[in-house]
Amino acid sequence: MRRWGTRTFRTAISCLTAALGTVGCAGLQSPIADSAYIRDPIAAPAAPTPAPTPPDLPAAPEPKLKAEPVSATGTLKLDEVLQTVSQNFPLLKAIEEERSIAVGQRLITESPFDLNLRGSVTGQEGSFGNTRIDMLAEQATPYSGLTMFGGYRFGLGDYAVYNGGQKTGEGGELRAGFQLALLRDGQIDRRRAALRQAQIAERLADPIIRRTRLDFLRASARTYWAWVAAGQRSIIQQELLKLANERQADLEKLKTDGKRISDIALEDNRRAIYERKELVLAAERGFQEAALALSVFLCDAEGRPVVPGAERLPPNFLDFIVPDIGTATLESDVQAALAARPELERLRLQKEQLAVELKLAVNQFLPAVNVGAGVAQDLGFSKSSKIADPSFDSDRTNASVFLTSDLPFQRREAQGRTLATRARIAQIALNERQIQNVIRAEVQDSISNLMLARKRIDEARKERNAAVTVAADELVLVKNALSDVFFLNQRELNAAAAKIKIANLLADYFRSFADYRAAVAEELAIPKIELLPPPSEALPKPKPMK
Repeated sequence: MRRWGTRTFRTAISCLTAALGTVGCAGLQSPIADSAYIRDPIAAPAAPTPAPTPPDLPAAPEPKLKAEPVSATGTLKLDEVLQTVSQNFPLLKAIEEERSIAVGQRLITESPFDLNLRGSVTGQEGSFGNTRIDMLAEQATPYSGLTMFGGYRFGLGDYAVYNGGQKTGEGGELRAGFQLALLRDGQIDRRRAALRQAQIAERLADPIIRRTRLDFLRASARTYWAWVAAGQRSIIQQELLKLANERQADLEKLKTDGKRISDIALEDNRRAIYERKELVLAAERGFQEAALALSVFLCDAEGRPVVPGAERLPPNFLDFIVPDIGTATLESDVQAALAARPELERLRLQKEQLAVELKLAVNQFLPAVNVGAGVAQDLGFSKSSKIADPSFDSDRTNASVFLTSDLPFQRREAQGRTLATRARIAQIALNERQIQNVIRAEVQDSISNLMLARKRIDEARKERNAAVTVAADELVLVKNALSDVFFLNQRELNAAAAKIKIANLLADYFRSFADYRAAVAEELAIPKIELLPPPSEALPKPKPMK
């Protein structure tokens, strides 16, 4: 066997490097941009827009969140809770990993376009001793199903007649070629369809994350206002107990001083103390439960939950003026919600994915017609084989062209994929219509609740003022021995119940405001809050009886 010269080896390696660089440069990175080389998919049917509803309810204002640093002391404000959720909430951070998952899935679909290198080395001894080296680089491209290849082959030694094609020149053989799909898999194929769908799936992560953010922010706002209301109920019950304790001390002092105080009055006031102690304990338990629920959303800088105490309650909650309803129409809010809600964006992207699938299914009706060409060039000196037939001498240059076709006659796979994909698109269109109706109802319901809650708050404040006045008048009657302690206790209970009703209605209003902002897909929005001018008076405290 003739030795392979150094110059021949260098020539072969240089040619091989140039061929591989030309063929595989596109596979060294991912140059495929979003929707590159993929024609626009067949348009998916859009869901019909429901008929506009007459603008019968005005929309709420659109205050923005003023970012403030999160603190561990002082009054706990809603924006502090919302900031904590946005920055540190573990479940929100977990759902944000959907972006990385989608990127990973997209990289998987790019793998069919990677540069593929294959190689083998074979040595044979015996009657036909020879050495064979075969290396091949293949590069699939997104250009109309074009696949290019280039490689190097070395075969030297003795070969049988039926293996004469394995022989090369002493420098080996360089070869290159391509294959191109003309009809089926030309405009789109499974590899490009999967890549396009994965690119859309990357965008799908955003509406999923946005929907989760809206849900968590809404839940944290509702929990915050439930905590505030529970704290106010606890304060009101403590005020009631304090009044009963002070009255008991006054009655016992009068009894000691020889005043005409009946034992029934003392016992009835003592009964009221026991009753109010139980109410205080129940209210404290409710406040603790609300604080623990809020600690799920409220975390410090290290991510540890913080249980807010009563010292962090906003002052003068009962005197909060709820924001007046703005002049925007309901229909404008509905249209804003339909444009911004992430559920509809998710459905639109899913329809786009199915449109790619439908385009692929329609393409599969076409026959497979592939064209290709290849060229091979021997390097070094040609070496004849030992067989007598000179036709098996190594050729210096070899070129070939081929054309193949394939067509399943019934094409039932294409028919089935097309039918199933169109049905899935129709499903999404119907779901889209239903979600539009649900969004419209959610916006209208939240605005309706805001308007009625504001009216109920106004009526409850009138009731509170009347109850406080009646309790104060009843106290005067008791001081003048014209009434009994039993009736005074009832008046105080009525005044406290009116205050509790205001606290509950205020919390319900602000929870409805959170629902409204979530319905129109507005993040981190808080209502503008002012106080009544002047603030309401506390329950009347009796002066020492004489």
